[in-house]
Amino acid sequence: MEFTDEHSRQIMETHDTVNTLKAVLLGANGGTGLVKKIEDTCIRQERLEERHNKLDKKFWILISFLAGSGVLGTGIWAILSNAGG
Repeated sequence: MEFTDEHSRQIMETHDTVNTLKAVLLGANGGTGLVKKIEDTCIRQERLEERHNKLDKKFWILISFLAGSGVLGTGIWAILSNAGG
């Protein structure tokens, strides 16, 4: 089997395709590639999850405080109502 012009053409096409894929994935000419964009998106998602978890925690603390205050207030009011009556 000898090396023909068709082989040379196929090698060049493959080389060009690999370069195109590399440019898309890693970026070209200082541009941001797909890999970097996905990495940045993951970092933003992690930060968003952290903020959500903090907000969720604060919400339940507030609900617990309000519920606890209501129970204590109602209990004290009931005790004072019975003591005065």
